[in-house]
Amino acid sequence: MATYSQALAGRFHVLLRLTIIRDGREDSCRPRVCFYINKKINPKAWSVQHYSRDVSTLSVKTALGVAHIHNVYVQSKVGSPEERDRATGIAQAALTVLHRAMQRGRSDHHIVVGDFNLHHPLWSKPRQAQMRDDDANELVNLMGDYGLELLTERGMTTVDGAVYGSEVQSTLDLTWASTPLADRCARCQDQPQWLFIADHIPVLTELDL
Repeated sequence: MATYSQALAGRFHVLLRLTIIRDGREDSCRPRVCFYINKKINPKAWSVQHYSRDVSTLSVKTALGVAHIHNVYVQSKVGSPEERDRATGIAQAALTVLHRAMQRGRSDHHIVVGDFNLHHPLWSKPRQAQMRDDDANELVNLMGDYGLELLTERGMTTVDGAVYGSEVQSTLDLTWASTPLADRCARCQDQPQWLFIADHIPVLTELDL
């Protein structure tokens, strides 16, 4: 994150959950999501709430009303069976927290973005769509309950890197929006030219508000 902060040349506020340091050691709960807010935006027009290390919400006043932007990280289920079981619990906890965050502004507009580490026919490349799991179904159901539409094009490459020694391209970073916002989406596209010392490709989403 520090590397990206340097690249942005101090033009943005960096909003993330504080890391607790005890006895000179970082707490294992250091954040895995954050927001960069352009300093040209009036601070009175937005507020942020950090629900957990994996879920934060930025609330922004728009011409259509308040829009809550939820940034989510769902832990990848890799490793030994014990590690996968633990990761599954953490992933399910993140989706539960997201549900709670969305409930607080149910009548408002919502945007959900993040690294979900999930495969599903709605967004995955054909060969990976068969790998879907229960958490992917839960995410789809949750988005449906709140009337959100998937803006990410099916098969869009958002991760381009090596997994167990093999080069893999996947669709793991997703963007969802309430229908009134989705109707105003000008584009939601991967931007490989912005790739900066990472395997996740930035995604540009523009809304005509």
